[in-house]
Amino acid sequence: MIITSFSTVPPEGEIVFYEFRPGIDGELYKNIKAQLPKVTFIPFDILWIDGLAFSAKDYFISTRFHLQLIVASMGLKGMFFYWNEYYRNKFSILNDVTNWKALNLDDQAQYDVEISLDDIANNELTYRYDFERVRNEKFKMANDIYPPE
Repeated sequence: MIITSFSTVPPEGEIVFYEFRPGIDGELYKNIKAQLPKVTFIPFDILWIDGLAFSAKDYFISTRFHLQLIVASMGLKGMFFYWNEYYRNKFSILNDVTNWKALNLDDQAQYDVEISLDDIANNELTYRYDFERVRNEKFKMANDIYPPE
């Protein structure tokens, strides 16, 4: 399993599982917990109240577009899983601002994909060249739709 690589960089590194879809994510967590007993589970209701907490040293594995949107727009590193063309396309729209790796959950061969542990351990932020332009366009669009008072 790919996630086992993350527990070795650094060896004391913490793995946190954020629940974004109650019930569905909990089932995935049970499978991960069976293989990685030290994984910490943060339920959705706690996220809703307390929000997210992470640092530039974190590496993210996501099946949730909105987490990738938030985290990647901050320049943080990670990878996303998708399971059909709709989600591949949805996640891929962020390719202009991030270089997250993509893995297809329907492709059994990709379960054994090699991920560089050096890449995971590298703490540099990873903005693509036009991140500022994309961010400015999004802010302008938001202000055009919902002008400040």
